[in-house]
Amino acid sequence: MAPLVVPQAVLVRLIWTLAGSAYAINVLGARKSGAAAIDQAFANTLGAAIKGHANTTALLTSLSNQVALANIGVRDISGPNLPEFRDSAAAVPGSAATALLPLQIAYCVTLRTAKAGKNYRGRTYIPGWTVTNVTTGGQTTAGVPTTSAAFLTGIKTVMTANGLTLAIVSRTLLTTEPVTLEQGRDTIWDTIRKRATPGV
Repeated sequence: MAPLVVPQAVLVRLIWTLAGSAYAINVLGARKSGAAAIDQAFANTLGAAIKGHANTTALLTSLSNQVALANIGVRDISGPNLPEFRDSAAAVPGSAATALLPLQIAYCVTLRTAKAGKNYRGRTYIPGWTVTNVTTGGQTTAGVPTTSAAFLTGIKTVMTANGLTLAIVSRTLLTTEPVTLEQGRDTIWDTIRKRATPGV
């Protein structure tokens, strides 16, 4: 299979660990402005900013203290076979000491653009929640959707400050479309079956 090449596109990976071992990855698309170099220095700057943002949100207080946002990976896909660079900043852990939900449980944030259709919307799944985020009816507590969406909105702001635009990268159309809304649509937990066994 030919490598994915999309003009002006960048992939940003949020790499989560469980007790020090990688177990979940969020892959976000972005559009880069101009000829900005995606290199180790850029990864360090972006990684420090995203982790700094994470520390200012309510998200980490809801995530297990066994889970951490360990690395931010950045790869330019505007050309073939370009390398990924990972930041060198310290991991940012959750702070909740209560029991972790099963590993396959996550909360889905919908990413919308100004256009309709499957090539113009996306999803990302936030891992690491604890039992205190579950209602007696088995749904999320009220804060989970807003906290999760705010985490992604903050990442969008960080990207903008560093010359990137959070975007949906279409593998079909080979285009990028800027994200206009980060939305927690409901209070229903989602299941990522391949996370049931630790590993990425």
